[in-house]
Amino acid sequence: MSERGPVCDASDEAKYQRMSASARPLSRSEAAAFDHDLSAARMREDDLENDPAADDVALRRAIFEKWRLIHDWTRRNPYRDKPAARPDQWRAALEKFRPLRDRELIDWLLLQIDVATNLANGVQDMRPRDPGPTWLVTLEYVSNRKRKALATLHWAEAAEKEGCFTVDSEWHARSAAILGHEPSDFERGDGGHEGVPFIVEREK
Repeated sequence: MSERGPVCDASDEAKYQRMSASARPLSRSEAAAFDHDLSAARMREDDLENDPAADDVALRRAIFEKWRLIHDWTRRNPYRDKPAARPDQWRAALEKFRPLRDRELIDWLLLQIDVATNLANGVQDMRPRDPGPTWLVTLEYVSNRKRKALATLHWAEAAEKEGCFTVDSEWHARSAAILGHEPSDFERGDGGHEGVPFIVEREK
């Protein structure tokens, strides 16, 4: 697998321009509703994760709803990286996303800072990294997490009803129904190459 260069290329800039141009910032009322909805989704996820008797489908639905909200917020809040060392760009990105208070997203951003710092100090680091705009790279990560959450929700629903999981036209129709729209380019696969994860059995 080839390595990309240390700076973003023309395709990164073209994608940034295309996606940021179509972003519609949240209005004040939408931002207030988002804060309420994300807080409720996060609390519901925590409650279900901490309840050994919780329904697995309900948990998967709560996780998907949280990532759906985070993805929408990220998509609608583009920003430009300031000219700075890569670790500092990622530190600035962390501060932009910290108010969302999602532990997994914060851990991922801290990982980007760690990798960028190692590279800046001449330390070899084989962990994945992307030199593109931090907003675009983070949007890709969040899109992947939403897509994986949707897949595991499908999987849990199918396992509950039929004991199996099949990706077919019915699966894609169900995806569109849950999303409330046809999948975007990122949701169709443009947003990365992570595979569909298996559902891990929760302890009883």
